[in-house]
Amino acid sequence: MAQQKTFSSIIAAEEKERTRIAKELHDGLGQILSTARLNVAALEESVPMEDEKILKNSLRLLDNAVNEVRIISHDLMPGILTQVGLFAAVRQLCNSINEAKQIKVEYTFPESEKRLNAALEISVYRIIQEILNNMLRHSEATKINMSINWADHQLQLKISDNGKGFDTSKIHESKGIGWKNVFSRVKFHKGEIKVESNLGSGTSVKIKINPENE
Repeated sequence: MAQQKTFSSIIAAEEKERTRIAKELHDGLGQILSTARLNVAALEESVPMEDEKILKNSLRLLDNAVNEVRIISHDLMPGILTQVGLFAAVRQLCNSINEAKQIKVEYTFPESEKRLNAALEISVYRIIQEILNNMLRHSEATKINMSINWADHQLQLKISDNGKGFDTSKIHESKGIGWKNVFSRVKFHKGEIKVESNLGSGTSVKIKINPENE
């Protein structure tokens, strides 16, 4: 019980810090960059012809910076997660991956996209986010399939890819915090997780969490 309370405090502090940084990026740095862009754009009518290329390049760089800040801020704490819920946030996450056209994510959700408690929604979103990031970075896959459904009062999640696979016996030896966070969050919510993978035949992650245990 004490360990669970400690982990709960760590997760709460982590999410609070994510929210703070996201707000600082969006409201602070984002606004500064947007204002800088407006000031630079105001020079378009007066800049000498030989400097037009430099001006256009500066505007492009500022546009890229504003976009990067928006993406990072959204990854830290997507507003749609707290406003509309888990399923809308995951749908947006998948669509943003598909827009990059590097890998295709196909997903299915249950007919009942009911809200969960806030802490569980954040945890499930972080779990999905971490698994997708791992697949994007390491799997060399061209396709990811994800399904979320309700069965036996449980939220059941399955994410699989057609990538190169890996040796799952070494998963707990990973030096990165990604898989550690996934397993810790599932354990915290008294859920079950199963990772299946073989070299050359992709990876499948299955998770079951009962919201009634919250």
